[in-house]
Amino acid sequence: KMYRVFTLALLLLLCGACVQQTTPIDDYSASFTHYQPPTDLIDFQALKKANHFGESQNIEVQFDPFFKSKKSYEAFSFTKLLDDYLSNHPVDTLSTMVVFECTDGYQPSVPLVDLLKAESFLAFHDLSAPIAQLWPDDLEEKLGPFYLVWPTAGKQFKNYPWPYALVSMRFENQRDLFAEAYPKVTTAVKGFQLYQQKCMKCHSVNKVGGTMGIEFNHPKNITDYWEEDHIWEFVQNPQSFRYNSKMPPVADLSKEQFDEIITYLKSMKEQQI
Repeated sequence: KMYRVFTLALLLLLCGACVQQTTPIDDYSASFTHYQPPTDLIDFQALKKANHFGESQNIEVQFDPFFKSKKSYEAFSFTKLLDDYLSNHPVDTLSTMVVFECTDGYQPSVPLVDLLKAESFLAFHDLSAPIAQLWPDDLEEKLGPFYLVWPTAGKQFKNYPWPYALVSMRFENQRDLFAEAYPKVTTAVKGFQLYQQKCMKCHSVNKVGGTMGIEFNHPKNITDYWEEDHIWEFVQNPQSFRYNSKMPPVADLSKEQFDEIITYLKSMKEQQI
């Protein structure tokens, strides 16, 4: 079917280094055999505009972590998008990461294998919004254009990524994605793994990671200008240090885990780019 051919053509991605800008995707006339993807990003707005998602559907999310309640959305199937890609362009799911790009700089990187554990959708319309609006007035810029939701995740939402203000995604080899941020010192590997889980969505190291928060190693390492005990206190209660801080308290981080992350960050002083 033409829809399937075009969708597969768009999803032939390069799994190399990240590009800094997205080339507009406006040429869907090429055949599957000769198609050359203009970028390694999947642009969700371009897919919607070209009607490549197919029919939308109304879904009910049992527990939405943003609203802390049950919600209803109009959405496209994200699971189908992944299935179409994987069924025609196999990848090593254990070594492949999916990197989401959000308009606010949030950039979670999620193992592909985790995204395949449950059904997910790209919500683009809050059904409780006023007529002729996609989102409530005060949430248009915050949640749109897309919000990745998991209808059956229940209150175990921390096991799933819920990025909003979502615009695109790309596939990356795990080794390539983290190459500049991976420590050469073996004693820092545990700290890196914790950093990747807890911090990298918002903060980068050597420009690898999100841009919502500050960079931690370029051009100077954060431990060079912040005392460790102050960093720990800030992580527990950012608003006590900075008025109107957008960073929420990191409640699920123990002091032992924090110390491992500090060990990692200190080790990266020798790997500054």
